[in-house]
Amino acid sequence: MSKPCLCIPLRIGTNPKSVATVPISAVRLMRAAGYYGCREEGKAWYQAGGPSRYSLVANRGACDDVGVKILKATIGAIVLIAILVVAGIVVPRPLWRSGDAPGAAGSYRFLVLSNPIHTDLALPVDADTLSRFAFLRDAGLDLNNPGVRYIIVGWGGRAFYTETPTWADLKPMPVLKSFTLDSSVMHVALAGDISIDHPTVQPITVDKEGRQRLLRFVEQSFAGEVGRPVALGVSYGTDDAFFEARGYFNALVGCNTWTAAALRQAGLTTGWWTGLPPMLTLSLWLHSRD
Repeated sequence: MSKPCLCIPLRIGTNPKSVATVPISAVRLMRAAGYYGCREEGKAWYQAGGPSRYSLVANRGACDDVGVKILKATIGAIVLIAILVVAGIVVPRPLWRSGDAPGAAGSYRFLVLSNPIHTDLALPVDADTLSRFAFLRDAGLDLNNPGVRYIIVGWGGRAFYTETPTWADLKPMPVLKSFTLDSSVMHVALAGDISIDHPTVQPITVDKEGRQRLLRFVEQSFAGEVGRPVALGVSYGTDDAFFEARGYFNALVGCNTWTAAALRQAGLTTGWWTGLPPMLTLSLWLHSRD
């Protein structure tokens, strides 16, 4: 004698009239294959005294719907970021600049140095520059070395900048601070000859007034009195030093936006927001070509 079929009524899809009687064993098989019964409001999966009514829903289809939504949201976020990046490069800052191009009557050439995530300014050594940066001697830097050709300056987040001399020194906490909020530092280093033909080197030429504004901006980026910044006692080696700086570092206001601000002080036009070195380089090509 065969066993009685233990069946439950199932509503197929969303049509309340689409009801079929399906063996419980078949429901279990369908659930194992990825189909689930959805509980109707006010009813449990199994009620004492008899089975309840289920809506048969393909779990895979539901997951597909969620996956499509996630995919659309991801694509939307990528498109939005791309639009913001392009706008940051293409929209000039300042929007209008009167007068000649900064290199039209230029007599002062300095360099923008870049790596994949950071930019520095390389200021050529002359009597005036040595006088402005005389405080470096107190930090142990040998400004009298005849091989010194450039003073390299950069602004950045304290934790990431001071604790990550190489990629091998990368740690989670400094990275987290760089994306949230961190105090800032100035990094100053001495360098010899730098080839302007290197792909990471971009020469910039400005006039005398642009030079003065640039150097004044750099000086005012140090915390403390002009000419007497506060050394941190931290360095990568014997030819560099870190100093307290003005402002705070975060994901939107970083080392490359500082460099862009310095260039604008010198008379150049940059993109509106240049968070990465390639953005700054491309914006200079668009807006500040001689």
